[in-house]
This record gives sequence, C-alpha cells and structure tokens, in this order.
Amino acid sequence: MRDLIPYGLASIVGALIVVTGVLVREAYQGRAFGFDNLVIAVFYGSLATFVFALPASAVFIAVGEWRKFGTRYHVAAGTLAATLSFLAIMGDAFVNRRRGDTVPFLTPEDQIILLFVVLGGAIAGLIFIQARLMLVRALGDLAFPRSTGR
Repeated sequence: MRDLIPYGLASIVGALIVVTGVLVREAYQGRAFGFDNLVIAVFYGSLATFVFALPASAVFIAVGEWRKFGTRYHVAAGTLAATLSFLAIMGDAFVNRRRGDTVPFLTPEDQIILLFVVLGGAIAGLIFIQARLMLVRALGDLAFPRSTGR
C-alpha cells in the first residue's frame, strides 16, 4: 500500500507528460485535438504506464528499499523502467510487422516519443518518492511498525 498509491500517482503524472508532449507535437504539425482526446489518452496512457512499467518498477523499488537508496535512485529507476517498458512495446510491434518490411526498429517519430517517455519516467520517479514521503509522514511507516518494547 505504501508504494502502490505513490506508484499509481507517478504513473498518472508520467503518462500526462508523455501524452501532453505527443499531442503538443501533433498540434504543432497542424493536427487538432479536443479536450476529450486528451482525457482519453491520459486515461489509457496511465493504465499502460502502470501495467507495462510495473514489472521493472517493482524490481527497482524493491532494490531501492532494500539498499535504502535516495531520491536520485528512484528518478533513475523511473526513467529506466519507463524506457524499458516503451522498448518492450516497440519490440513487440517490431516483431509483429510483416516479414520483408524495411521499417527500422525505432522510426524518427518513435525516437521523439521515446524522449517524452524518458522525461515522463524521470518526473514520475520524483513524484513517486515525494508522494511516498508524504504518505509515510501522514500514515507512518506501515510496513515496519514500531515495536512497543514489550
């Protein structure tokens, strides 16, 4: 619980950054999007971020807890987890392309999206650690209850 709520919040913020960056780039190229498109994209982006980055994030969070690494570690871990999940999705898309297709693994469009993913992952890592600190301050350290000395 202590890590799940901050992770969910970090997923939403990370997805918001990625989706907003991509839609701003699309708008800059002359494509128009409504507010409803942004809300739907953030919803699905948050879900995808939460699910796809969860395996790598769980490992990184566990290592960070075990070794008591600080904020910089979680920012780097968030960046790496987001990047790994994006590359896994792109790898799956690349493998599922038709044989004989000469499209590169990461097209220039994919590379720009990857930059937004890296930025979103870094900020999500910062949001995770700050939200977790606030939760621990408000509720106490739920995973490690204080001993009463009895």
